[in-house]
Amino acid sequence: MNKNETDRLIESLGEDCKIGDVLGKMKEKYFKTWNLVKSDELLYLWADCGLTRSFQEIVESSGWEIGHFGEERKGVLVKTWVEQLKDPNARALAEFLNSIFTKTSKK
Repeated sequence: MNKNETDRLIESLGEDCKIGDVLGKMKEKYFKTWNLVKSDELLYLWADCGLTRSFQEIVESSGWEIGHFGEERKGVLVKTWVEQLKDPNARALAEFLNSIFTKTSKK
């Protein structure tokens, strides 16, 4: 996730959004398919970043760096450079939240 995607996620979750807020939103979004696996994963990821901190605080304290990844296209390795969160725990949490709240879900 890059900085713009993370900023949009913070905006959609709301500033000062804490783990309880996210759990409530997850329950609303996945009411019929609610399961503890998603809750457990959220808890573990958030715990690695500090349970009492808001998502915005986690992102701000992580800071940003330029990272790269390689992808093979038609037999050629293509390197892509992206702005990403420095802290791998914050990055994992942001990617998880993005997967929950920005993709189409079945209700």
